[in-house]
Amino acid sequence: MKTRPSFIKYLVPVIAFAFILSCELKVPVSEIINARTAIEDAKKFGAEKYASEEIKQAENLLLQSHDYITDNKADEAKKAAGEALAAAKTAENKSLPMYTEEQIRKSDDAYMEANQAYAEKFSPEKFTEAGVLNSDAKLLREKGEFKQSALQAEKAYTLSVAARDESLQNSSVIESEVTSAENKLTELKASKYSSAAEDNLATAGTSIDNAKKGMENRDYKASLKEIESAKKELDTAAELIRKQKVYASIQSLRTEMDEMQGRSESADVKEDLDNALLELNGAEASLEQNNITDAEIKVENAEKLIAGSSVKMKKSSAIAAVAKSEKLLVQARGKDSESKYKDNLDKADSVIAQGKTAIETEKYNDAIANAEEAETIINAVLNSMEAAAADLAVKAEKDTTAEVKDTEVVKEPEKKEEPGKIYVVQWRKKNTDCLWRISQTVYKDASYWPAIYLANKDQIKDPDLIFPGQKFIIPPKPQKRITYKEAEAQIKEKSK
Repeated sequence: MKTRPSFIKYLVPVIAFAFILSCELKVPVSEIINARTAIEDAKKFGAEKYASEEIKQAENLLLQSHDYITDNKADEAKKAAGEALAAAKTAENKSLPMYTEEQIRKSDDAYMEANQAYAEKFSPEKFTEAGVLNSDAKLLREKGEFKQSALQAEKAYTLSVAARDESLQNSSVIESEVTSAENKLTELKASKYSSAAEDNLATAGTSIDNAKKGMENRDYKASLKEIESAKKELDTAAELIRKQKVYASIQSLRTEMDEMQGRSESADVKEDLDNALLELNGAEASLEQNNITDAEIKVENAEKLIAGSSVKMKKSSAIAAVAKSEKLLVQARGKDSESKYKDNLDKADSVIAQGKTAIETEKYNDAIANAEEAETIINAVLNSMEAAAADLAVKAEKDTTAEVKDTEVVKEPEKKEEPGKIYVVQWRKKNTDCLWRISQTVYKDASYWPAIYLANKDQIKDPDLIFPGQKFIIPPKPQKRITYKEAEAQIKEKSK
């Protein structure tokens, strides 16, 4: 005898062959086919798992029916087929409730997975239909209509799986949302005003971490909910930081205005600053009403007014600086009766002209720098003139003293500290450094200045013209005074 599964598969052809061989034999073909179909249906609904004895009995009865046909026992074959059909129905009825429960459970699990994958958003039609079918399956089960319930559950399962898989393909969208939220969090934390939203940023960070965990577990619905929560916190944080930034700008501009008001008496500047103050007061009122955009506009208006005032003040300062340098140049030319310093004063005049051009092109900082440079050159010339006059006075004093004393060795006072090795030339509005002033400072005697000139001949081209920032080596105080002519002679001798 063939094995049960293979025999049942070929049972109908065998019956048909037997019928052909014996036309007079009343073979119960329809009964056998019905029994075979019932057995297959029972198996579809889990009979092999939940009603194994009953389905086995049905199959054995069907095989017995075949044996009866072979033995030309048609009545016995018909009876066995009927019993096989009944056994198959019994197996199906026994297995259906348990099979239905299994299918509903599978459907529920698949639907939950689809829900976690956020099929509601990414595959709404399939997800909705699956939910309806799943509910129908449960209602039919309650009514005892297990077969229809199982079929509905199977359809619900198939749709849930499809919705889940379709949703999982959108993981990149969620990853992008997480990355975007992370980037915004990093940006806001980097703000110098982030302390204004410390709690919101911390909460947003926790939500982002939870969203990542949801991604790992494929719980995309939870992930997106966490991201939405993070976004709300980040938006709130951004507003708080923005608000704090406006407050800080207001305070900074008020401080700037206070400084400017103390430096300018111009009516135009005063009017601009008054208008700027009104804008800042309005900005503070807008912030109290949480109208940040309006406050930002008012602060921007105030910034423009203050910037305009600053430009006006710069212009005024530049004009004053150039005028001052021009006046100083006139004084220097008046004192330079022999035109000894004509080249240097002409250079100062050229720099002043550059300053005037800078004013015309609204480059006020450049104009002020030009005026200061010209003033430095002119003051250096004036100091040189003063030094020359002082030198003549020293020479006149020496002429009234005995020649012996002129050549007398001057001993260095005992226990007197040597001057520093390096001296940096300083510029002052009054009494700017010149060689004789430096000598007076380091040697307590202005007449020793030629010693400093001789020690720094590589930097000093003209002893009457030195510049701020130059660094001079200060040699020990010589025991004997060196005259300018002696210093010049030594330089010429060494240059040969």
